[in-house]
Amino acid sequence: MTAYDSAPGVLDLKTQGGALTPMQLLDLVERGLPESALSKLAEVIGCTPAAIVASAGPKATRALRKNDGTFDPALGTVVIRLAAVFSLALEVWDDKEDARAFLHRPHPMLEGRSPFDVALRSEIGAAIVDEILDRLRHGSAT
Repeated sequence: MTAYDSAPGVLDLKTQGGALTPMQLLDLVERGLPESALSKLAEVIGCTPAAIVASAGPKATRALRKNDGTFDPALGTVVIRLAAVFSLALEVWDDKEDARAFLHRPHPMLEGRSPFDVALRSEIGAAIVDEILDRLRHGSAT
């Protein structure tokens, strides 16, 4: 199981046969995530779509939307990355409000930055947040 297996569920992305496989998710990101994925992510993590786009930086902002109502792969990758981090936070706390609070609260292991901001920056940032979540799951994060 990868960190991205549960991201489609967070974003309500499905195929006619049910849940997306990791390869189907990759194909969808490359073709362009629907705009609804960004809206759903903002809803579940407790912010606005504009905040995600603005925080993702100028490259994602330039790549925001294609003519067919889907997102460029650069922004789609950010959306999937944040959905995967939220999904892991939800596994740890088993409560959406607690998972949201974790994402938005400054964390001492992130030098006072929020997990949301760190995960948004890059895959490396998301991996750092994932490590904290893994430690929390096993009772060893301070």
